[in-house]
Amino acid sequence: HAQGIAAETERAIASWGDAGSVDLLDFFAELTIYTSSAALIGPEFREELSAELVPLFQQLERGTDAIAYVNPNLPLPSFRARDHARERLVAYLQAIFDRRAAEGRESKDLFQILHGIKNPDGTPRYDVSTITGMFISLMFAGHHTTSTTSSWAMLELCRHPEWMARVVAELDALYQGGGDVSYQALREIPILESVLKETLRLHPPLILLMRKAVQPFEHKDWRIEAGQMVGV
Repeated sequence: HAQGIAAETERAIASWGDAGSVDLLDFFAELTIYTSSAALIGPEFREELSAELVPLFQQLERGTDAIAYVNPNLPLPSFRARDHARERLVAYLQAIFDRRAAEGRESKDLFQILHGIKNPDGTPRYDVSTITGMFISLMFAGHHTTSTTSSWAMLELCRHPEWMARVVAELDALYQGGGDVSYQALREIPILESVLKETLRLHPPLILLMRKAVQPFEHKDWRIEAGQMVGV
């Protein structure tokens, strides 16, 4: 998907002028939604998406903090916003399916295929709410970590112009022939790769992992019983 992601990035900055300002986190959050949906679901589905999804995913992220692992149904403002965002996503996907049906389009992306699977009795195997859950899972698998790390990497390069110059020179040398971005080419950028690794060291996008123990175990002086939550 290297060329597709490169094309999506060019598309995202096509309207930029010679000077101005941009919120990097918002920019990369929107860009990641488009690239992930195109790569994981299908390019046709990506064309159905718009920037209004960005605040919805932000509300979903804010509603999945550590407290949610204790009780996801507490009457907290962030949880209510999270649930409202999910309802809007369900309506968003339903509108896509309705529009395709009205236009008589035979789409072949992942969600359209899932939407068309039937049970033996002819009823839909997956309703739109379930497909929305799949959409959220696919996006969360890499959306937050990718957009956050990309933002920090660009900020750190801006703070260290000497490294920005080295990265730009490396990329100019790699693409001086005007070739397309390829997977192989992306394995030949040691300076930029080092920048990204240092960014992850300084600004890890995941600072806490919560897991429920499925069986009791002991670690040093601690005994964890089955069913207990463990924070790493």
